[in-house]
Amino acid sequence: MKTNINLADKTLRLAGAIGLIVSGVYINMPTGLEYTLFGLAGVLFLTAFLNFCPLYALLGISTNAKTNLSKK
Repeated sequence: MKTNINLADKTLRLAGAIGLIVSGVYINMPTGLEYTLFGLAGVLFLTAFLNFCPLYALLGISTNAKTNLSKK
């Protein structure tokens, strides 16, 4: 599992996750939608801390300049 997320991408993922958690807690919405927001926030946190996005790997995308996924 090679790193395919750079610092800017990681920062955006963490900010998005925090935004989803805050909106899920403070905005009155149906419970199912809250759980969906928390699940999405969890995925964003997980990919940010692992520095790896499976969707990027599937599509051959890398925002990390050190990693070039097309060359194996």
